[in-house]
Amino acid sequence: SSPSSSHTGKHIEEAIYPLIMPDGSILPHAETATMLLGASPKLAAKKADAIVKTLGFPNPYTLSKHLAEDLVAELHTQGRLNACIVRPSIVGANAGGPAPGYFGNTAGATSMILAFASGMATFSCHDPDNVFDLVPCDVVAAAVLGAAAGVAAGGSPCGPGTQPMIVHAAS
Repeated sequence: SSPSSSHTGKHIEEAIYPLIMPDGSILPHAETATMLLGASPKLAAKKADAIVKTLGFPNPYTLSKHLAEDLVAELHTQGRLNACIVRPSIVGANAGGPAPGYFGNTAGATSMILAFASGMATFSCHDPDNVFDLVPCDVVAAAVLGAAAGVAAGGSPCGPGTQPMIVHAAS
């Protein structure tokens, strides 16, 4: 989805969004990914940070997700890959089994929630206007399996000019 804060609180279509530079040109995703992957870690971080700042992404991770979506969609549109893109929000603990609230590790959102719940963290540097949309990992897994079944059943036609199916796994 588009990183721009102008989309905060607005409907995000299940579509591929181009990365539009301030001058109106479109950032070429394949060339950008190739450039970042071919650079030294220090130079790649510097270049990614510049793109993040220019386009308004919150961090390089979200930029990398966007570039990956663009690459998958391009391969799908060319008929070289039959794909579906699943867009989960922030993935958290299970809603169901083995027990509601179960989590297997303290990575990501779980560590932040544990820090606040235990009193170890008393503040956050997150933008208060951003929605903290936590979706259970088993719900995300069900969305991925459902999307895969849809693709296998022909729900995501492959070929020149077709867009991949895009599924949001969020509240």
